Amino acid sequence: MQELQSILIQSFADVLEQFAFLFADEDTEDIEEPTDDLFYQSSISFSGPQNGTIIFAAPEGICVTIAASMLGVDEDEIDTPKAEDAFRELLNVTCGKFLEDLSGPQEIFDLTVPTFSEINYGDWEMLQKKPDYILLQVEMMPVLLHIEMPNA
Repeated sequence: MQELQSILIQSFADVLEQFAFLFADEDTEDIEEPTDDLFYQSSISFSGPQNGTIIFAAPEGICVTIAASMLGVDEDEIDTPKAEDAFRELLNVTCGKFLEDLSGPQEIFDLTVPTFSEINYGDWEMLQKKPDYILLQVEMMPVLLHIEMPNA
């Protein structure tokens, strides 16, 4: 599982840098406690040579930052639908990169449309406490990644 998590972290970091010009860091010592009341959670499943699901969760504020950076606009120009779409697209592209990094470009996978939900602070805290969720920082804010691959 640790190898899968390492590949997921690197895939996420690469996509975030290429699409949003932002950087993910595993050093969470200086991470800021989110003040958001709203958090986003998105998941995508894949099937093919291997099956699984990738889940992202993050405070709304960092999702707005990511969307603004992806679109090249100021954060005050980002409304909720744009932030949600950018978060789902980041997950979608990260999943594709993860699968290519894991299995190579020759393997074919079917991906679901990324799901999206809003979660509250209590749900966020529960996710953070799960040992198989990976905490990263982006712009000093927390982002959670999770990979489920039952047959890996």
